[in-house]
Amino acid sequence: MSDSPFSLIAGHVALDFCNTVDWRLDPASRFERITAYDDLLAWSAAAGVLDPPEVALLTTPTLADAPARATELDRALELREAAYRVVVDHEPGAADTVRRHAREAVDVCRLTMTGTAWGWTQPHPTLATPRWRVLFALLDLVRSPAMRDVRQCADTACGWVYLDTSPRRNRRWCVAGDCGNRNRVRAHYDRRRAAARRD
Repeated sequence: MSDSPFSLIAGHVALDFCNTVDWRLDPASRFERITAYDDLLAWSAAAGVLDPPEVALLTTPTLADAPARATELDRALELREAAYRVVVDHEPGAADTVRRHAREAVDVCRLTMTGTAWGWTQPHPTLATPRWRVLFALLDLVRSPAMRDVRQCADTACGWVYLDTSPRRNRRWCVAGDCGNRNRVRAHYDRRRAAARRD
């Protein structure tokens, strides 16, 4: 069992980043898991976006002052919200936001051959590294056949997204033991209550 406060259930890092908001569809219960740049680093480490030496470098106080960290946090969350609207709603305005982040990243990163594949790399990690790595993963996802398998949890308050890789592509819940179980219990309760009214 991991001590991480982050659930990595989506099957894709860009979708896991979208899922750093709990109860997204219920304004009264919505819970933000990334409220500081250090939270972004913790999620990036848990999700494998950054390795431990990169996390250590980016937590060094001399790397950037607090305003720069806050600004980068805002930009990362802006990308997260745009990514969510792209994969769930296919929203053109959100795609424009993603494109703006991509232009910035491409201006700084290099296209390099790693093993047998091309990929985007940075000479040195910066505060933007977590955001850009998620961005490049998102761009790979939206251009891949896997986009057909992106689903949103059927719970009316949840909003988490995931790749449905089940054999029949009929997965309904982000986590069967969480949203799935809660909804099954609710449906059972509703059926019993309806039956009691008929008696």
